[in-house]
Amino acid sequence: MSTNGDIQEVKARVDIVAVVSRYVKLKKAGRNYTGLCPFHGEKTPSFNVNPSLGIFKCFGCGKSGDAIKFVQEIEHLEFPQALEKLAEEVGITLQKNEDPAIKKVSRYREAYKIIAELYHYILMNLEQGKNALSYAKNKRKLTEATIAKYKIGYAPFDNKLVQRYLSKKGFSALEIKEAGFVNERGNDKYTDRLMFPIFDTGGQVVGFSGRVIQKEDIRPKYLNSAESILFKKRFTLFGLNFAKDAISKKDMAIICEGQLDAITSHQVGVEHVVAPLGTGLTDTQISLLSRYTKNIAFCFDNDQAGQKSVLRGVQLAVAQDLSVYIVSLPPDVKDIDDLIQKRPDDWLDRASHPQEYFQSQIATLKGLMKKDVQEFERNLHQITELLGHAPELKQNIVAKQYAEALGLSFQGILAAIQKTLPPTFVREEMKQKQGVLSTSEYLLSLVLLFPMVTLLMGKPEKIQNYFIIKEQRELFLELCFFAKKHEHLVKSVYDKKERRVTVSWDTIYSRFANEVSLDFSRWIAEISEKKPEAAELIERIGLSDSSANIVISDDVVTDFFRAWTRLKRQSIALKLEVLRKELSTAEAAQNEEAIEKLQADLSLYMSELKKIEKHT
Repeated sequence: MSTNGDIQEVKARVDIVAVVSRYVKLKKAGRNYTGLCPFHGEKTPSFNVNPSLGIFKCFGCGKSGDAIKFVQEIEHLEFPQALEKLAEEVGITLQKNEDPAIKKVSRYREAYKIIAELYHYILMNLEQGKNALSYAKNKRKLTEATIAKYKIGYAPFDNKLVQRYLSKKGFSALEIKEAGFVNERGNDKYTDRLMFPIFDTGGQVVGFSGRVIQKEDIRPKYLNSAESILFKKRFTLFGLNFAKDAISKKDMAIICEGQLDAITSHQVGVEHVVAPLGTGLTDTQISLLSRYTKNIAFCFDNDQAGQKSVLRGVQLAVAQDLSVYIVSLPPDVKDIDDLIQKRPDDWLDRASHPQEYFQSQIATLKGLMKKDVQEFERNLHQITELLGHAPELKQNIVAKQYAEALGLSFQGILAAIQKTLPPTFVREEMKQKQGVLSTSEYLLSLVLLFPMVTLLMGKPEKIQNYFIIKEQRELFLELCFFAKKHEHLVKSVYDKKERRVTVSWDTIYSRFANEVSLDFSRWIAEISEKKPEAAELIERIGLSDSSANIVISDDVVTDFFRAWTRLKRQSIALKLEVLRKELSTAEAAQNEEAIEKLQADLSLYMSELKKIEKHT
């Protein structure tokens, strides 16, 4: 086919060193170039580019290919999209051909562009869009220039509008459906919604996010396009096509919660702002931003869910060795957009003065240390967990700062900081989807694969306390209760005297898979439906994508108990450090009663730590 000629011409014209250098800092090494691989974390360069052959190869993770393959992998594109991107850069017009994949991508692009223009025209020019335009301008305070820039539109009350319109443009019913414009009832997916086109980094429309307009509308507030050959949520950030130049110039990206936050921020002049698309922030989205800056600031909504998202974002960013900041919002607003509507200058000032995240937490911890020791301990534990994903140098620097600021010992803080678990085949499965997990998350991910191991951990009411984060603790208890109902699978082969099972773990797992796994899957579905926070946690630690490819063996169970021991050590180390600080305060105040109790508690935890060390 003629396309083969096009592909060869693109490969011949493209300078692979120039292409790769946009994403990787390369150094000349003889005839080749080397650098740190962008596809996996490493400290010693194992990524090689051979300009004479026009290929790249990583000797660490094994990824290799030509310039087109590199763009595919780094931009998360399908082959036709990567080919088009490079062809455009080198001035090659691709010949029309009958390759199904290329034709499908081209048709989808055309369809999304047509519908974006249709929705925008309805909003700006037709009577049907009058109320939506009033909402956009008066309620959301969007200017006509902003509406035009983002091609914001309106999907009216018409269940077949898009289908009729695309049909007249020559699209078949199957193409319209496969492109994601039709819902399960055969109607248009979007009706009576303000429509925000979703652009890729090249400015092409790849999907939509529709927002309800009426306050009394009981439908979901936002409805995004389904995953498709063009649109993949976890690889896309709203507004990045508009923000990338400002991010590079400012050398910082601000991640906010919603697209309206990003849009109104751009409108008032703070343009280095992007937003995820109705899903939790992912490691790939952070990686996408790291191509433009190594400084990430978070400014999520002023509610509990928003603050949880900050913690998740910080964890992902420090795992990629990025500098992390926070832009705090005043207590009288719920999000960036709300602040801009009330006091735009306040947002400009706050966005210009982000605080380094770990430094910003010191004042909070100092306040809690005086008012609520338990809350202080929980907050400190969260921070040490986050630092566990950071490089060793960062861990040492922050541990020293915290020790000096809080009056704790440097070694005590360092002992409580979690370090990345050694890679295993299970760990690698998890990393492919979610990136580095904390020790407690990793432990839970293994329990979700095989809950029966909890039967060997002890009494649930006691061991739950090692999980500081509420959602993790609650899910762990639920899993313990499920395992208890099916304890016969382990009880019959457990030697209490030797404290071990008398058969291999893959034998027990085979019984579990045959007798209980279906019941377990249903149980997980019920828990997820009843408890949204549990569902979010289960999705985040990678159960659905990873479990099907893993067989529980003795090695996996060994991983589990190593993680369990590590979590206990960390929890006790932190508890001891807090108790020592309390004891010092009590001794200074000559509070004999408190001194006696704290010394007893210290002795108890020291004894528990010795037991753990004895059995490892």
